Amino acid sequence: MTPERRTVETARRHMADVYRAEPGLVVRSLALMLLAGLAEGVGVVMLVPLLRVAGIPVSGGAMGRVGEAVTDGFRAVGMRPSLPGVLLLYVAAISTQALFQRAQTLAAYQVEQRTVLRLRTRLYRSVAEARWLFLARQRASDFVHALTAEVDRLGSATSHLLNMLGQGAASAVYLLIALRISPAATATALGSGGLLLVALRGMRREAGRSGRDLSESTGDLFAAATEHVQAIKVVKSYGAEGRSVAAFAALGAERLRAFGRAASAYADARAAFTVGSVLLLAAATWLALGVLRLPVAVALLLVFVFSRLVPRLATLQQQWQMAAHELPAREAVLDLAERCEAERETLGEPGEPIAPRDAIRFHGVAFGYEGRDPVLRGVTLSVPARRTTALVGTSGAGKTTVADLLMGLATPSTGRITLDGAELTGQMLQRWRGGIGYVAQDTVLFHQSVRANLLWARPDAAEDEMRAALSAAAALEFVEALPAGLDTVIGDRGVRLSGGERQRLALARALLRRPALLILDEATSALDPENERRILDAIAGLHGRTTILLITHRLATVRDADVIHVLDGGRVVESGDWTSLTAGGGGRFREMWSAQETER
Repeated sequence: MTPERRTVETARRHMADVYRAEPGLVVRSLALMLLAGLAEGVGVVMLVPLLRVAGIPVSGGAMGRVGEAVTDGFRAVGMRPSLPGVLLLYVAAISTQALFQRAQTLAAYQVEQRTVLRLRTRLYRSVAEARWLFLARQRASDFVHALTAEVDRLGSATSHLLNMLGQGAASAVYLLIALRISPAATATALGSGGLLLVALRGMRREAGRSGRDLSESTGDLFAAATEHVQAIKVVKSYGAEGRSVAAFAALGAERLRAFGRAASAYADARAAFTVGSVLLLAAATWLALGVLRLPVAVALLLVFVFSRLVPRLATLQQQWQMAAHELPAREAVLDLAERCEAERETLGEPGEPIAPRDAIRFHGVAFGYEGRDPVLRGVTLSVPARRTTALVGTSGAGKTTVADLLMGLATPSTGRITLDGAELTGQMLQRWRGGIGYVAQDTVLFHQSVRANLLWARPDAAEDEMRAALSAAAALEFVEALPAGLDTVIGDRGVRLSGGERQRLALARALLRRPALLILDEATSALDPENERRILDAIAGLHGRTTILLITHRLATVRDADVIHVLDGGRVVESGDWTSLTAGGGGRFREMWSAQETER
């Protein structure tokens, strides 16, 4: 398939999708386009009696019959054609056309914006429902870029294609009038216009290519902007501002070149079509007066019609050029959505959250990320219900992977995970995750108020419940000291809070869910000893009511755990309580504890 045919097919599929999603609005928009074109045509027809009133004879042929029909219409209402009357009808026709055009513009805008909303929602849903391991392998900025810039570009393409239909409707009306005036002159002009379009095929192909290049370069620039802004603290600490600016500027320059190529393709085609259109209008005028020897009135009317038709044809060309420039965004958006949808999780039906009654058990579980050595190797362990279980080990031992498997974010390569004796399957995940509270070392907070961040976890929570959760997480005091208390906006990723405050707020959010299983993955790593002790006391207060998994490398925090599992090299090498694990002299836990005691 040639690039031009590919662009045409993409446009056809896109508009077919738009029609299937919004048939009523699309039909309404098209009907209004047609009515606007007809009203404009009526305005042109009114020029025939206007010429007669002005004393220019218009008789014989199609235009003479049109003039007679208008005169008969005036007589039917007891009037004779006059300058004021004809002008009034002309103004009425063009005003009606303007009203139809206004309504059509609003309808087309709704089609465009609903298309954007539909595609953006579909894409975000596909991302949200995809498997975590698939998402973790992608570049996050690619999702953001597709959800924002690329979807907006596709909305612009929709607008251009709808405008093409509108201009096409008006052009068809003028073309019919021109054919009635002089079929020979119109046919010659159309033939010349066809040759002009053929001559511009190369420019249209270049518009499609430049549009795809611009999509790619914009995506790279968006990714770089995201990464560089997130790394700005490290950049400054390294004194690497110059290198960072140079790298970012290089990507910006590449986008500038891609944009320049796209703008040049559009400008070249527009200039060529404008010159060609003027030559076409001049040829039609010469043909009407110099060759066909049409009556002056008919020739003037034909020239007027062509003077209105040719700019519309030019606009059609420009709209198609811009649509061809934007349509590559469709491939980018739909390809990403389809890849995510192919990785959709099986979650099962929603319902009451599942709470463990006996224990969650790993039976010989092995797991490895794609292209890497196994992270877990035959792990067997138990997380008893309503008890505190600790998972300790050095960095890279596989602790967070155990948490991911426990939450169903990953599935074992071999082995199985059971909940009260039943295997944890995808059909249970919706209800299983509904009872989990999770706090990670890298806290995720939104650029919203404290209240909004808490309600994100449980929208129906009352204020006294929020305060109780904040108090349990040792966060109530600092929240009440904020300028607007619960309604204080905490900034992007909670930047207005300290690291420890962010972790305590994240813990409060998890506690607000009243979780059946609370997973704390290095959740106290940014806390000072005093607040860490308060958090541990809060966790101790949940003992006997909530199943707790405490993941940490700081062994002092697991002293009160009912059972401690020691991971090393992806295997459970020891299990027991604090007393049993510290009593011996040669165990892995004892070695780690001795090393940490020495560092203090």
